[in-house]
Amino acid sequence: SGPTSLRERALMTPIQAGGLAAVFKVLANDTRLRLLHALVRAGELCVTDLAAAVGMRPQAVSNQLQRLSDLGILASRRDGNSIFYRVVDLC
Repeated sequence: SGPTSLRERALMTPIQAGGLAAVFKVLANDTRLRLLHALVRAGELCVTDLAAAVGMRPQAVSNQLQRLSDLGILASRRDGNSIFYRVVDLC
C-alpha cells in the first residue's frame, strides 16, 4: 500500500529527533561536507587520495571520516595498507 505521506506519519520521538540532530551536527562542518562531496563524485577513495583532494593531512582526514563512519554514513574497506571509504547512506 505504498509509503505514507509526511502528514500521515507519527511525530518523531525525542530519541529519533536526537539521532537526527546528531547527524545534522556532524554534517554541519565544511571539511566533512567537502570529503562527502569528493566521495560522492569518485564513488570510493582512500584516505591519502581524499587528503590530497581537500589539501589536508591524512591523519586529519581519517579523524573526520571516522565521525561520518560512526553515524553509518560511510563504509570502509582495507586493501593492504590503505583504507577506502564510500558513502552508504545519502541521508
